[in-house]
Amino acid sequence: MITWIVQRFTVAIRNENMPIYDEYGAFRAFANLVLGFLMITNFGRIAKWFVKWNKEE
Repeated sequence: MITWIVQRFTVAIRNENMPIYDEYGAFRAFANLVLGFLMITNFGRIAKWFVKWNKEE
C-alpha cells in the first residue's frame, strides 16, 4: 500500500506542469499525497461519519 502511495506521488510530480522546485507545485503534490493517505487509512471512519451526518440533516 505504501509503495502505491509513493508511486502516485512520483507520478503527480512528473505530471506537474510546473518544475518540481516550484513551491506551489510541490505543495500541491504533497497535499494530494496526504489527502490520499488519510482517505485510505480513515475511509471506514469517514464513511461512518458521513452516514451519521446525512441522518442528522
